[in-house]
Amino acid sequence: MQYVKGHENLIVMGDWNAVLGEGVEEKVTGEYGLGTRNERGERLIEFCNKFQLVIANTLFKNHKRRRYTWKRPGDTGRFQLDYIMIRQRFRNQILDCKAYPGADIDSDHNIVVMRSRLKFKTLVRKNQYAKKWDTEVLRNDEIRLKFSNAIDTAIRNSAVGSTVEEKWTWLKKAITEVGKENISTKKVAAKKPWVTEEILQLIDERRKYKHVPGKSGIQKYKSLRNEINRKCREAKTKWLQEKCEDIEKDMIVRRTDSAHRKVKTTFGDIKSNGGNIKSATGIPLLNAEERAGRWKEYIESLYEGEDLSDVIEEETGVDLEEIGDPVLESEFKRALED
Repeated sequence: MQYVKGHENLIVMGDWNAVLGEGVEEKVTGEYGLGTRNERGERLIEFCNKFQLVIANTLFKNHKRRRYTWKRPGDTGRFQLDYIMIRQRFRNQILDCKAYPGADIDSDHNIVVMRSRLKFKTLVRKNQYAKKWDTEVLRNDEIRLKFSNAIDTAIRNSAVGSTVEEKWTWLKKAITEVGKENISTKKVAAKKPWVTEEILQLIDERRKYKHVPGKSGIQKYKSLRNEINRKCREAKTKWLQEKCEDIEKDMIVRRTDSAHRKVKTTFGDIKSNGGNIKSATGIPLLNAEERAGRWKEYIESLYEGEDLSDVIEEETGVDLEEIGDPVLESEFKRALED
């Protein structure tokens, strides 16, 4: 235990010849043990408290035949002696833990199985991110042809290895060197894609007047803020227009997959806006009857003064069998939602 660091995920398991018994021991055991605790069980509790461990197979409400791990010869007594323990800070990874008395193993003990889910955190040091090639420049025919010819030349001039590993090493080296010369790496973009260098410079300048005392500092700060907002609106409008033109070009040449990807990247998933229904004077309507009345007013205003005699067909002289069943309220609501 002393060689394992405190932040590491640790699992301790084995035959302890200790009976913990039923009853909760804070942060160490659950209430689903078996039997009556003995002296070795007390020592195991002390061990778990010292190293902040929790005993997994006492946490789940299983039948007693799924709790015992050893039975006395002649089946005169059943005991829970085998345990799986993990650190208390990783307790939420345990999905289930129980004994399998029917497992065919060469032992007088039952096998104990813990099912867990592990999620490892990606540790990335600050300002150390993997650089990515700006492959968008290869859409330019001239750059793509230059890049392809440079790779062909580099491969022909490279020393070919005898093994697969050596061949892959020099091929990777050739492509990487040509990429550095012909393709730049992606720059870290601003928080918003339409933010330009001019806007970033204005933001840096505005930051200088954030804590300047006096009216002059406040006025300068507000002036720069208004200018930044105006330029952001102009830059966003221009950026969206360019994106829409790019999407339209893809649709013209039937590159629908690229167009849909750009639409999703640019505009995101469309979410319906569930705003409140308001009256004609702008008061929110919370009552169902008031909402229905507002819908009635709205629809009547749409068709006000219209001659609907050619649109609405009256059911006169129609056989009852041809009319069909009346529309249910649930059918109407489903059709309205669709």
